Amino acid sequence: MKQIKKIIISFFILAIVLVFSGCATVNYRIDRNSDGSIYETFSVSLDVDEIKSAGYSDADILNLKNKIEDDFERSIVAFSLRYSLYVLETKTYIDENFEYTNGWDGNSYILKLKFKTVYMYYLFYNISSEDPYEPIRTEEEGTFFKKIIYEDQTIYNEITVFDYADYLFDFPEFDVDDVECSYTYATNNYRWRSDDVDETSFDGDNYTYTWNLSSTDFNKTIQLYFYVANEVSWLVVITFSTLFVCAILLIIAIIKAKKKSKN
Repeated sequence: MKQIKKIIISFFILAIVLVFSGCATVNYRIDRNSDGSIYETFSVSLDVDEIKSAGYSDADILNLKNKIEDDFERSIVAFSLRYSLYVLETKTYIDENFEYTNGWDGNSYILKLKFKTVYMYYLFYNISSEDPYEPIRTEEEGTFFKKIIYEDQTIYNEITVFDYADYLFDFPEFDVDDVECSYTYATNNYRWRSDDVDETSFDGDNYTYTWNLSSTDFNKTIQLYFYVANEVSWLVVITFSTLFVCAILLIIAIIKAKKKSKN
């Protein structure tokens, strides 16, 4: 969870939660890469057969897809409006450090944002780099190791019924409990551990940690931790070990000296 940021941006919150009315799988993933870049991936997969079995037509599903796409693209449109107001220098910086891909692949919609720098990430979400959001950090002292713990809530924590009410109106047979959600944090740092993570893997670049969430878990606090050496304790051990070895060597030298003097 190294420097993981909670995403407080209404457009993406809406884009994710507004699909909760249909049978779907919603996934959010954030990659903190070794080169300092940040990737975010939002995806929605519709269970078209399940939706059709509830009596909806192909036209209804097409309308649903169009609405999902429109909601996802609100964030891009909003950023584009801000982009148009920036000075040339800032626009050039954005062009060099930000890109995105989006669109449907069958019944799955995917939006991927690529920020080459943390500052670009802040700029896109309009976050102050002087006062960024940080997860809760605590330390548990041990004799020889300290446990560094980071706790945070996922992007789903911001969801309220008002965010997906219009979808519930259009698809009353479904509700938020019909959607499976997941949150994935990915980093190249292999030291992270978690006691409540549902899935872990290595994709060749990053180690991934995934939590599967139901509607009752939207306020769930996730936790990642790692251990670091307690420098003071190890310094004491090393000091006493060195003194002990020196004492042994001194005793051996004294014994050898006495033997030599007797001879």
